[in-house]
Amino acid sequence: MLCWRSGRRCSGRCRSRGSCSWPRRVRHGQRVLAPAFHQEGIAKERVEFVHRIPKADYLKLYQRMDIGLDPFPCNGGTTNLDAFWMGVPTITLVGKTVVGRSGWSLLCNLGLKELARKPPEQYVALAVQLAADLPRLQELRGTMRQRMLQSPLMDGTRFARHVEEAYRLMWRRWCERPGKVEINSPEANEPDHSEPHFNLGNVLLEQGKPAEAEASYRQAVSFRPDLPTRTTTWVLH
Repeated sequence: MLCWRSGRRCSGRCRSRGSCSWPRRVRHGQRVLAPAFHQEGIAKERVEFVHRIPKADYLKLYQRMDIGLDPFPCNGGTTNLDAFWMGVPTITLVGKTVVGRSGWSLLCNLGLKELARKPPEQYVALAVQLAADLPRLQELRGTMRQRMLQSPLMDGTRFARHVEEAYRLMWRRWCERPGKVEINSPEANEPDHSEPHFNLGNVLLEQGKPAEAEASYRQAVSFRPDLPTRTTTWVLH
């Protein structure tokens, strides 16, 4: 949502249509997100909320998508893999945490590092550029599944071998330097300063105040950069 503020030009030039998969709380999403999109210049007719549907019907939805926008700070996992399998290229914003770099990991394994960006501005610019490059989109849709089949993502035997080698390496290192393992855990009663700001952001969104909600979310993230969010995947039509 924050990126779309700087990317309004995309909605004007590319005539894109956004879809959101929000299986558990579709009505809540419509009530909260639709006004926020409207405030950013995106008409509600261009935003589609999809209920939970059978797997086969869910996969058919990808036939209506041209580009997937990986969410952040928590990237998509299974939804990104489904998109790749169905021929939909997904761009990602590279984060600093494990959950914020899974999209980057998947793209690296597919040989598509060019679909990843770091600054949010470049993430938006890439979406605009790719949406206008129809030959590139056609090429990606026609080759994405084959890329996936030939990638390490589909090589279960290789993955299992690497995990086994990692276990053996850890065991050898432990045997070489035996000793007590110290585990430092945070204090049980340590307050979570991010929670009040995050909850306030949710309230402000429900009140139709996205700007104030954004400020609260930013404060929450300043306390906890790894603060998890709903992993909602945005796509362009």
